[in-house]
Amino acid sequence: MIIGDNEISMSYVDKSGVLAIEVEQTQSKWGISIEISEEFTKVKILGKEVSSDTQNGYRRILMTGKKVRVEASK
Repeated sequence: MIIGDNEISMSYVDKSGVLAIEVEQTQSKWGISIEISEEFTKVKILGKEVSSDTQNGYRRILMTGKKVRVEASK
């Protein structure tokens, strides 16, 4: 997908209760927000576990940079 001068690609796999999302973009300074349902209680970004705080039933992940990998499990 192209938005302005930024090209964004995303892959998504949901297998046996484990969700994996990879996002790549050409503009490293652009921000992207990903929301994951609160039913996923363990969330890792680039292999490091992050806060389990949710709001309105979702956990929001904000990213910048060229590539990010989010893994979540129930």
